[in-house]
Formats: sequence, structure tokens, C-alpha cells
Amino acid sequence: MRTASSAHQPNEANTLSRIERARLTWRLLRDPRVPVWMKAALPTIAGIYLVVPIDLIPDFILGFGQLDDLSVIGILLFAVTKILPRIAPAGLVAEHLSDLRRGKAGGYGRRNTFVDAAYTVVDNEAANHARTRQDANQGSKW
Repeated sequence: MRTASSAHQPNEANTLSRIERARLTWRLLRDPRVPVWMKAALPTIAGIYLVVPIDLIPDFILGFGQLDDLSVIGILLFAVTKILPRIAPAGLVAEHLSDLRRGKAGGYGRRNTFVDAAYTVVDNEAANHARTRQDANQGSKW
């Protein structure tokens, strides 16, 4: 929980560019350590607005009716990138910010993407030789 004194301190996430803030938000959305309610609150509110038949501008007004739905999606994306870094646990935000600045990809406990194993190269010349001999034998039957 944040205290009143820490709420007035400049938040490092507020100084990010739009791209960096979007990348930070994407990392926070994918991180299983961020509570689900934090990730789902704003999209749920926007989804309810899009599903409820009452709109600011009625949909039968061609173009403008769909424009308010698109604006809700745009406002949602903007709000999520601004609000999620503020309400997410400060330690996780700091961890993701430092990883972003170092250029480290977010693994979140996933396994490595490479396999270290022994292998054997199979010589195909013997198989090709046997196939050639078999083809020659079939050709002599004709």
C-alpha cells in the first residue's frame, strides 16, 4: 500500500515515452504476479459499455455511431497504459522498467527457448544406394 508521501513522489513510469509505456503495460499484463483484477478492471468496464445498447451517439447515425465505440477502445488503451503501471505492485514495475532499459526479454519463469542435447548424423548415402539398386532391379523386370 502506498503512503501519502510516496503518492507525491514522481513516478518513474510517468516519464516514459508512449512506446516504452506500452511495452511496460504489455509486460505487466503478461506477468502472472500482477493480480488479475488489476488487469481486468478497465477492459471489463469498456466491454460493458460496448455491449450495453445505450451509447453516447446512437449507432444508427452512420459513421458517428461507430466512432464513439472506437473512441472507447482508444480511451481504454490510453487509460490502461497510464493506470496499470500506477496500481501494479511497485517492485514489479521497477523490475520490468530495469529489464526494459537493459533490453532483457520478459521470461516470467518460462523455460529457456533452446535445447541442449546430443544428436547423431545419419548417413543417407547407404539408404540412397539401396534405393538405387532396388530401382535398377525393378527396371530389369520390364
